[in-house]
Amino acid sequence: MTLQERMKEKNVSCYQVAKEAGVPYTVVNSMVRKVTSLENCAAGNVYRIAKYFGITVEMLLEAEHPELNNANNG
Repeated sequence: MTLQERMKEKNVSCYQVAKEAGVPYTVVNSMVRKVTSLENCAAGNVYRIAKYFGITVEMLLEAEHPELNNANNG
């Protein structure tokens, strides 16, 4: 499930995620709009967002980039 899908499921906005996860709004907004990929974001920000949703960083990255999952399996 992508970041945008998780936000929709939890019924939260970019602003709410940013505020509650402790990351800049512009970071969350850029991730959701796919202006910035997760790989190019600071690890701390990705970690805080993953923690906010109760998932691992790996789960968040693989949801946004399914090809990473294939690389891990062979």
